[in-house]
Amino acid sequence: MPRTFKIYLALSILCFTLSAYGHEPKKQYGLSLLNGLKYPKDFQHFQYVNPKAPKGGTLKIGIQGSFDSLNPYIVMGNPAPRVQMYTHATLFQECEDEPASAYPYVADAVEISADKKNITFYLNPNARFSDGKTLTADDVVFSFNILREKGMPLFKHYYSDIKSIKMIGKHTITFYNTNPKNREIAFILGQLPVLPKHHYTNTSFAETSLELPPTSGPYIIESVNAPHNITYQKTKNWWGLDIPSQVGFHNFNKIEYTTYRDDTALFEAFKKGSLHWRQENSSQRWASGYKFDAFQQKKVLKVVLPDNNPKPTMGIFLNTRNPLLQDIRVRKAIGYAFDFNWMNKYIFYNLYNRNDSFFSKSHLSSAGKRSPEILKMLEPFKDKLPDTVFKTDVQQPFYANNTEMRAGLKKAQDLLVQAGYSEINKDNIRVHNKTKEPLEFRFIFATSPTARLITPLKENLERIGINLKLIQLDNNTYTNSVESYDYDLIYTGFAQAATPGNEQRAFFGSKSVDAKGGKNYSGIKSEVIDNLIELIVKRPTDEEMIDATKAMDYVLLHGHYIIQGWHFDGHMVAHWDFIKGLGKEQPLYPRNFLSRCWYQE
Repeated sequence: MPRTFKIYLALSILCFTLSAYGHEPKKQYGLSLLNGLKYPKDFQHFQYVNPKAPKGGTLKIGIQGSFDSLNPYIVMGNPAPRVQMYTHATLFQECEDEPASAYPYVADAVEISADKKNITFYLNPNARFSDGKTLTADDVVFSFNILREKGMPLFKHYYSDIKSIKMIGKHTITFYNTNPKNREIAFILGQLPVLPKHHYTNTSFAETSLELPPTSGPYIIESVNAPHNITYQKTKNWWGLDIPSQVGFHNFNKIEYTTYRDDTALFEAFKKGSLHWRQENSSQRWASGYKFDAFQQKKVLKVVLPDNNPKPTMGIFLNTRNPLLQDIRVRKAIGYAFDFNWMNKYIFYNLYNRNDSFFSKSHLSSAGKRSPEILKMLEPFKDKLPDTVFKTDVQQPFYANNTEMRAGLKKAQDLLVQAGYSEINKDNIRVHNKTKEPLEFRFIFATSPTARLITPLKENLERIGINLKLIQLDNNTYTNSVESYDYDLIYTGFAQAATPGNEQRAFFGSKSVDAKGGKNYSGIKSEVIDNLIELIVKRPTDEEMIDATKAMDYVLLHGHYIIQGWHFDGHMVAHWDFIKGLGKEQPLYPRNFLSRCWYQE
């Protein structure tokens, strides 16, 4: 599941196992999937924060795009940046120096019954909303039900194993679990954001709104001027200030976000000091763009921050809801036209590495290679998979020179002929021999730099008789098109976790194909993948979870549903020197760097 509930490529993802899964239920202060908990019950703060960090100052950040809503949990609208992180507290808080552990936040403890069917959270009685009203179990019940009933489709997938929720007392809630084999379900519930029930008595949750709601998190919304800017202000006398999982975080008095139409204007504002921090997304700019005075004077600093999380699933998704893309030979042919080696050399300054998996750079990756464990997992599905799955590894096309590139395009042409596209019309576009339908596809995008990245693919596709139309849309139209799956190809992605689980249903499950606003971008509908997802969710052991994930990865790669993207080993960050906390001692599993930074002249 995503580590924070939001729509873009940053999402972080969490899963669960509980060290308390013994014979007798008892209250537990933490949740962990791998190797137990690092921190003891009486820990004072996480090791990677500065508990004495100065409080105050204003952090100014720019984003490209716009927003028109303060509700990040519904399909409609574009939510304000980071609104859920700043304003809504969750039951538990995940830790960034462990791959999958969480500690008390709104809830003081959790208890799981011996049969794993009842999951009870005990709330901190001091928890309050910013309007002074007490946060109670009734708010948790409301939050769970409203998210499942009217929130984004992914919430239904996350919570599908929960039959019901009951308020046991003012500060006690029990969730009733129908799937005891789902070892991550308590962790998913621990990530539940707590919303103010009293606010939504007269306000519709399902509609976009710029009304300022009471918050349970560390910040309130001081001002909002959609779609241009929003300012978050630290909540006075915030109830969670001294909770160990929150000590050392939320150090800025104010955080201002300003939107920009394009990244060039955003970078210019950063160079002038109008913005204080940026995560660089341009390899060209990272390699050659930091030559301005403030950088030369070391007032602006560049740093690469580590990240041991699995690389996000990123790439060019081929939408199989289009009948033409349901033919795997067409999808595979399109993949042969993608020359990453050329792009990396001439566009990316050789800063990136090609993804070879849906879980690249992790212990979950099959890298497209068969193994005894994978083949054993797939044996029950042998009659539902092509023979090639059991006989051939999957390799991403790699072209060292033009000769190899031409050979790859020849393979693509042969595949298209096999698929029935041997005829070429007057526009040099292949058409189906029987239906005469041309091989034309739409690639939609919202930002201008994307066109530069996709143009080489478009040109190579023209050489084999496929017309790829590049269509730039404004941000709102693009978002609506993606949410309704109105595209043939898009470049996008989502975060993956070291411990995958329920979220895979939303990414690759058949039931998510028609869910508006979902993340099954390729429209994958496979009984085999559905079964493998359930093996991941219900895994009795970590080893079986890993084997099932590798098997699913291997089957997905064989399906050629996406053209695998690329990644940088770490995060390219630039910031003005008065932003502190980005030194050498960084956690290995980061979710949000800025939450633990501080302002110091």
